[in-house]
Amino acid sequence: PTLLNILKSNLHRDLPQRIFEVGDVVLNGKNIRKVGGLAIHRKASFTEIKGLVKSLLSSFGLADYDIVPVEHPSFVPGRTGQVIIGNDPVGIFGELHPRTITRFSLSNPIIAFEFNVEAIGS
Repeated sequence: PTLLNILKSNLHRDLPQRIFEVGDVVLNGKNIRKVGGLAIHRKASFTEIKGLVKSLLSSFGLADYDIVPVEHPSFVPGRTGQVIIGNDPVGIFGELHPRTITRFSLSNPIIAFEFNVEAIGS
């Protein structure tokens, strides 16, 4: 939501826009470092975000992972992937659902990802 609010604040800026963030998230009383990013432009697609995710994983030196389809209410059905390392889900990515986009007063396609940094950086 933080990144989407930034896009909402930048409606007056030209497209494309790409933003990234690293920060701590509290889950079950524990801090977990996450990395997230998104891009907004007329032709944003699942293929683009999948390529970006593969590049990110490669930059962490990861080659042994699986990408599996997953359903998530914030993303378009059939255009969402989950990254699995070993047996653990470590991240999610895809095209944001139009319902999610319009909730933030945005109108162009948006692609996004979020990963547990410790899981992909170890």
